[in-house]
Amino acid sequence: MSGVPDKPKESKTRVSKLRAAACEFVSEKEADRLPEFLAPVYGPEGCRSALQAAELLVHACDRFLADFGEQPVKVVRCPARVNLRGMHIDNNGGYTNTICVDKEVFLVFATVPMEAGNPLLQLHNVDDVYSPVVAHPNFSEEQVKASESWVKYVTGTVCAMEEFAR
Repeated sequence: MSGVPDKPKESKTRVSKLRAAACEFVSEKEADRLPEFLAPVYGPEGCRSALQAAELLVHACDRFLADFGEQPVKVVRCPARVNLRGMHIDNNGGYTNTICVDKEVFLVFATVPMEAGNPLLQLHNVDDVYSPVVAHPNFSEEQVKASESWVKYVTGTVCAMEEFAR
C-alpha cells in the first residue's frame, strides 16, 4: 500500500436513465426513499431539497436530450453558499460565516474528443432567456469583452484556463 488513495471510479450514466430515476422520484414524492444518486448528498432529512434537485435534473436532462441527444453524461452539483458578512476572507486564510442555502446548480455534460473545427465547450442554460454559449479553442480577451450576460463568465473562464495552460 502506497498511502495514496485510489482514484475514484469515473461513472457515466446515459442521460435518459438519469432522467428516468429523477422523474420517478418526482412523481412518487416518497419522503422515506431518496434515489441512490441523491441520498448521499441530501441525507434522510433533505427530502424537500432532493425533490427540488430532482425536478431541476429532469429539466436539465430534457434540455440535454433536445440539444445533444442520448449519450453518456456526467453530473456536477454546485451548492449555493452565502457569507453572512458579505466578505470572502477565507481566500486569505481567515474565518467566514458561510452557510448553505437551498439553491444549487447542476451541470449535466458529456465529454467528447476534441476535433479540429469543433467547439471546445457548448453550454445551454435551461432558462430560455439565456442564449447558448459556444466557446472555441483560443478564445481571445476581445471575445470575452464582447460577450453578453452569463456568457461573459464562461468565456472569461475558458480564456483564463487557456492562458494558464500556456
